Amino acid sequence: MPTTSRRNIAATGDALNGLKFKVLGPSLVTVAAASQAAGGVFSYSVGSERQLCVDAAVNIEASADVIDLSRDIILSREPAPAGEHFLDVTALGTAFNFVRIAEVL
Repeated sequence: MPTTSRRNIAATGDALNGLKFKVLGPSLVTVAAASQAAGGVFSYSVGSERQLCVDAAVNIEASADVIDLSRDIILSREPAPAGEHFLDVTALGTAFNFVRIAEVL
């Protein structure tokens, strides 16, 4: 089950760029995210046409660099087609943390 986690990233058009598990077969995607201050927002898509979420606001982290899987999940086992995955972060000047779990079908 491919898992990707990044901590303290700034706003970026694709937080998955250059990482393993960017191109996947059909899968169920879970994303949890938190930011250090209010205003953290992200969008998740596969390819250029399938958007799984758009401008999802995230919680303020409970503790420094912590993602709490019991409260910070935005996508939970969302079906995603085969293709290249993108996570667009608009962190508005604050550090952003996320974990993405993909259950390849």
